[in-house]
Amino acid sequence: QDKSDWIFDPCLFREFDQCFRPQTLDAAAASDGSNAQPSRFCHKSDSFLHKALAEEERVWMNPPYNNMEPFFWHYLASKA
Repeated sequence: QDKSDWIFDPCLFREFDQCFRPQTLDAAAASDGSNAQPSRFCHKSDSFLHKALAEEERVWMNPPYNNMEPFFWHYLASKA
């Protein structure tokens, strides 16, 4: 089974969301949104890596384990 697109436990996500303010964008969801946590999401054909982020954007990132680094660098560059 491909572990690169596993969903983060939704119950734990809700707890995280409540503790640290709601996340507004899922940076790495399936194209159909089936594993998205927030209702807004990015996917391969609408890539997070090419999005400009609003200052108030709160991004949930659970990127593919084999390609995590570009997601973190893009987030940091967008928030600089």
